[in-house]
Amino acid sequence: MKHIDDLQRETLATLNGYGKAVPPSEKKLYATLQSRTAPLVSGCAHFRELVASGQREQAGAYWSKESGVLSKAFRKDMQDEVDFKRAAASSYAESGFVAAYAAAVFTWGLLLFSAVLRAALDIAVCEA
Repeated sequence: MKHIDDLQRETLATLNGYGKAVPPSEKKLYATLQSRTAPLVSGCAHFRELVASGQREQAGAYWSKESGVLSKAFRKDMQDEVDFKRAAASSYAESGFVAAYAAAVFTWGLLLFSAVLRAALDIAVCEA
């Protein structure tokens, strides 16, 4: 039980620490996720208490009626957060590819310009 209690504290602490670095565009998703986490953790604790005290049927009913709903909501909010991060990462990757392509075009253009300029200077030197 102590290990599970430690995991719960660690989960809440990690979530709170993560919240300090959340960008403004993600604040709403984070707030929703945070609001779902504490009730889920409490629900899990209550479920464990029921099981530990030998009230397995009540624990099952409690999970089916209360904590199961909290768990589903939490998982949905976590998936929303993951989807948001995935979309942001794709956007960053696409921006990087566009920048790399633009840099390559610019480099080849500069190289071509240098070659033409070099040839023009060689012709001018030879004629002089």
